[in-house]
Amino acid sequence: MGNLDGNLYGLGGYKDNVSKEWESKKGYYKLAFVESFDKMTDRDVDIRQEYAKDLIATYVKVPKSMVVFRKKSSTTSLASLDEVFYVKIGKSTVGKISIRVQRTFTQTTLSFVFQEKSIRDVASKHKKGMRTFGGKSKADTRQANRRNRKGKKKS
Repeated sequence: MGNLDGNLYGLGGYKDNVSKEWESKKGYYKLAFVESFDKMTDRDVDIRQEYAKDLIATYVKVPKSMVVFRKKSSTTSLASLDEVFYVKIGKSTVGKISIRVQRTFTQTTLSFVFQEKSIRDVASKHKKGMRTFGGKSKADTRQANRRNRKGKKKS
């Protein structure tokens, strides 16, 4: 008989789901930091991913060698280059980094936007829908009507 103490870990399911959420790329990302650097040289633009790894390693407080990027997307326009990478440390996805290279006539600007992955709590995962002024959603009203119904009408 499992779960004699009444804890969630006794079932073994909760811990597995959390680790799967951290390994997955899907999830919710919140803004962690934004860094921008002006007057960058072509050499700086070439090693932009190393700069990003440096910034993330100091933010997350891990060695730089543990930070790994997986490319999500890349778009190029006439004056800019945008790249988005998933940031992984080990098996877990820590966040996303967006690197933008903006070229103007006078200078080149590098911008780094890091979004940290966050797992929502269970209470916010199960939303009941949009609430009306009375405090009940359409789904709540529909469920209440179903409970109040009598059986089929006999004729």
